[in-house]
Amino acid sequence: FAVISLLNKITADVNTLQINLKENYIHDELKIYAIDCYISEPYEKKEIAVYLNIHSKKSMNKIFSGWMIKSLPSISSMEHPIYDIWVNDCFKL
Repeated sequence: FAVISLLNKITADVNTLQINLKENYIHDELKIYAIDCYISEPYEKKEIAVYLNIHSKKSMNKIFSGWMIKSLPSISSMEHPIYDIWVNDCFKL
């Protein structure tokens, strides 16, 4: 599963979500689908990334598709007027 944080820019509320890989997760007007995780090897620089597809629940338009990288949130950010998402952790069982 992936652990992500979701900021509501209007209310300043931050929710930390655990999302199972390859399952849809609905949060307000967002449909979040975590496809895969990347966790670096112990001998590499520590890095965590999650491949996400994010859709608007109302219009079903794709808002974001790609790798969100924990250490580089500005490079892989989602453009949305209300929400901001970032990666905290990832676990493969």
